[in-house]
Amino acid sequence: MTEISFARSFLSALDMRPVKISSDHVSDPRSFPPQPAPYVLPKHPNQPTKRKRATPSAVAPGSTPAEKTVAVALKSVKAPLLSLRLANQPLSTSVFDLKSAYAAQNPGLAVDKIKLLHSKKPIVDSKTLKDVLGEAAEAARDVEFSVMVMGGAVGAPNPTTTEDDAAATVTGGAEVLRTKEFWDDLRGYLIRKVQDEGESERLTGLFKGAWERGGG
Repeated sequence: MTEISFARSFLSALDMRPVKISSDHVSDPRSFPPQPAPYVLPKHPNQPTKRKRATPSAVAPGSTPAEKTVAVALKSVKAPLLSLRLANQPLSTSVFDLKSAYAAQNPGLAVDKIKLLHSKKPIVDSKTLKDVLGEAAEAARDVEFSVMVMGGAVGAPNPTTTEDDAAATVTGGAEVLRTKEFWDDLRGYLIRKVQDEGESERLTGLFKGAWERGGG
């Protein structure tokens, strides 16, 4: 009996020790306890439907979207004050096109004598409205340009002018410095070089003042 009691106590002690399982042990799924069937919640009878996100309307096949347009105001910076407003101008319109439209409304005015400025800076003829407006092109509705006529406005030729009258109006040397056209041309030249209308005005005033103080 003593040996049997010892064996029983030894086996009981073994059962109480934790079972060590090797790293490559694979359990038999048949030994797992049975799992209850999953429970699915029923759908609510008044469940709200999902709203579909609005999408922009597609362009019909074969058609092109309408190009963005802006209104353009052309205002003269000196006398004669000639202004022009052009509505519905595409962003692809060039500065040269605007100058041509301005010249067409003012007979006798040559296109090459017109200079357009935006934010007081001269704009080259090859620039478009989209180039001028930059990132604000899509949101812009209008744009304003200042118009400068180099050498003053060119009027239509007078058919009654004779060769003698034309010769009498020709000036040269110091007489040229006393004409308004000379200082207008100098101002326009400085604007093209300096790219700043205010600074060009200041320099023109300095040159003219120095000439007048020198006995001009």
